[in-house]
Amino acid sequence: MPDPGTFSIPVRVVALLPTPAGCATFFAPVDGEGKTVVIFIDSAVGAFINLHLSGQVIPRPMTHHLMRDMMKGMGIRLRGSCIVRSEKGIYYCRMIVEMENEISERKVLELDSRPGDALAMSLLEGCPFTIRSDIWSDMEDVTDKLQEIRKSSPDGEGPDFF
Repeated sequence: MPDPGTFSIPVRVVALLPTPAGCATFFAPVDGEGKTVVIFIDSAVGAFINLHLSGQVIPRPMTHHLMRDMMKGMGIRLRGSCIVRSEKGIYYCRMIVEMENEISERKVLELDSRPGDALAMSLLEGCPFTIRSDIWSDMEDVTDKLQEIRKSSPDGEGPDFF
């Protein structure tokens, strides 16, 4: 896979909404230009992302904190994550990690990941989360749908996060 920054769109989370089957995660380009897209992730991962984005302090480490701490202990740093493939509405992601420690010389690895987990780790580490440009161009623009959801809320602005 090419460097995720070369052939991909850097995105940011603009809204998280619970659904009966999980969490709708809405993305827009980091630069603010263009469409809004949505993917669906596991509800527990969505709740973790929501806690992180809302700045809530969690008294005990959750799974993604544990993974981050284990990676740091082994000299592994997350460099970024990219949605690299879509098949029948399922998105596949790669996490790009760099490992360097007293046992191993520098290695760069690509790890297969669910997009929600990769997003959670990218947010924790402050790393880019991207969507490959060919996949981005095939994704439906849901900007109007998100605006409708926001307008239908009691305050007329709707939640950005749940």
